[in-house]
Amino acid sequence: MKKFISAAIAASLTAASAAVFPAFAAEESSPAIVVLGDSIASGYGLEEGESCYGEILSDYYGSSAYANFAVAGATSDDLAKQLEAPSDQLSSAVSDADIVVISIGGNDLINYGARFLLDFAATNKFMTAGYTADDIPTRPTFGDLENMLDRSAAAAYINDAKNTLTLAKTTARLTANLRMTQTTKYDCIIETQIIPNIDKAVSAVRELNSDPDLKIVVQTIYDPLQFEEGFLDKNMSANRKTVINAVSPIFQDVLGVDPSSTNAKCFKTQLSEYAAEKGLIVADVYTDFTSAEAGKSGQYSWFFTDIQEEGDDLDFHPNKKGHLAIAATIANAVGDMRNDGGLMRKTFRSLADKDSYPAAALAAYKSAVGVFIGDVNLDDVIDSSDASVILADYALTQTGAPSALSEDQKIAGNIDRDEFIDATDASTVLSYYAYTQTGGTGSFRDFLAK
Repeated sequence: MKKFISAAIAASLTAASAAVFPAFAAEESSPAIVVLGDSIASGYGLEEGESCYGEILSDYYGSSAYANFAVAGATSDDLAKQLEAPSDQLSSAVSDADIVVISIGGNDLINYGARFLLDFAATNKFMTAGYTADDIPTRPTFGDLENMLDRSAAAAYINDAKNTLTLAKTTARLTANLRMTQTTKYDCIIETQIIPNIDKAVSAVRELNSDPDLKIVVQTIYDPLQFEEGFLDKNMSANRKTVINAVSPIFQDVLGVDPSSTNAKCFKTQLSEYAAEKGLIVADVYTDFTSAEAGKSGQYSWFFTDIQEEGDDLDFHPNKKGHLAIAATIANAVGDMRNDGGLMRKTFRSLADKDSYPAAALAAYKSAVGVFIGDVNLDDVIDSSDASVILADYALTQTGAPSALSEDQKIAGNIDRDEFIDATDASTVLSYYAYTQTGGTGSFRDFLAK
């Protein structure tokens, strides 16, 4: 039976523990964070009350200021122009930032790829009835591709053996136009469009903020067309499955897989090479979403989006699990890790399917949150039982016996960061427990900082 210590007793100990609060809070900086980019960064598609990864990061680092200027649908060119002529609010936020996070490039690839495929569909007459080549937008979205492509006609074309060679050449051409480098034969969209625009944006950020310690984070792009094994067979029409299977290898090859050709580099590689040259931090969202473990392949992006939700629209934007995973990926990339008892851990605890969280991404999350300070019994909750564990171990060590706590428990229990785990640490835990029992909703870290 867990030992219960009343809130009234805990409250009486508040004064004894109050002196340790400033010492704990002073150890951590409070960086100002600015998020820039597209719908992924903006939190598009999240439910009311759910937090985008910028908000999770702001809480994680206890930010002194947080601003999100991401715009749904933005391309790399849009971002560059946004920063070349910034609003007063944007200029001020970037000037004062300690961390700038950029998510961009996905819409460039989607717009180009959708236009290419719709042009091909128009030429080969498998546009949806009522649409012609003249109706194709300059910057078509994934939704436009879904609506304007006649799946039945497209599937018939794909399944016709006499079209196999033409189709193979077409998909190879599209893939090459996106990822090839150092050649005039292809459009080389990543090299000639996305990376130069990111460079313009980064240069503009550095013009606004000349702090040599400024951390600029750029994100790789996850593969949006990864499905749970067997999902397509069980839930998709044969026509839709045929089209998805024809298109999905393009995303995989362009976003995160490099072929043997030295002139072909995926987005992940090209962005990483650029970042290394410019001194930027890369948050490898592609790898953490795919969540491949050592020696195993991974196809887990579906877990972090709502692409498998019911309905005809394929929504590949991150859900709250996806935003949690991106926040953890960025935290690991930035470093300055925090023992997080705040929104990052709270979001994870709220997941109904957290037991199914992909292993590699779970490792990134656990690395980010570290040991939960105050959670001495390691049950992910701070309550009176944690104080009981501290007091029991303190009584044990006072008899000359060695501590019975594990190393993680010792880290969690040493609240005031001195050399001892004692009654002062227990009283701090009890004070927080009393606070939560009387309606307090703040995190343990926030409580200590007050």
